Amino acid sequence: MLKIAVAARCEILDGMEKYFCNAFYTDAFQQAGASLIMAMSYDQSDWFAKQCDALLVPGGNDMDSAYFQEPLHPLAHIYERPIDALDYALISAFLKAGNPILGICRGLQVLNVYFGGTLQQHFNKEEHAQSDGTQPMHALKLHDHTFMSNLYEEPIFINSYHHQRIAKLADHLQIAATHPDGTIEAFQHDSLPVWAVQWHPERMGKSDRIIPAFIKSCSAR
Repeated sequence: MLKIAVAARCEILDGMEKYFCNAFYTDAFQQAGASLIMAMSYDQSDWFAKQCDALLVPGGNDMDSAYFQEPLHPLAHIYERPIDALDYALISAFLKAGNPILGICRGLQVLNVYFGGTLQQHFNKEEHAQSDGTQPMHALKLHDHTFMSNLYEEPIFINSYHHQRIAKLADHLQIAATHPDGTIEAFQHDSLPVWAVQWHPERMGKSDRIIPAFIKSCSAR
């Protein structure tokens, strides 16, 4: 079974730090034939890149806007611990090792900023958010010659749960899908094994093709 490192998330509960990985991810990846290994220390990023076949940068709280040189929006909700630094360290290690990376929701945003892009820190999210992210919410426009057009045909409907989005897309990132309002919903790197999606495929059950295809691409390497 493939081993996929997943960047841990952290919450402060009753004064204690709790590192975790949402069970939706572990269940979806296990059903697709891979096990998730939670990475909690950026000091061990190189070790994880050697031991694991790929990296998942999952959803979570907002990214600190200092990473793209903007003041923090008052409605942003960032981590108290340096989770951004953990994501960056893992991304760097896995890119150096040549291992595939999948970004989901916050993960898409972090990858865009890592490669030099920026984010819109808050926008009218009426068509981009739902209470639990388990039901299809809006359609996607697929872009040709991308992993999305290889996996799906229009019409495709996906869930949505975010209040930030890409403002400036980083160089070398190719748009794979957009919302009807123009929001970038998926991209891929033009030369590196990097995919990212703004929605939550781990919550879409059997209708999801992203996670199985990502694992298949890792197996073929």
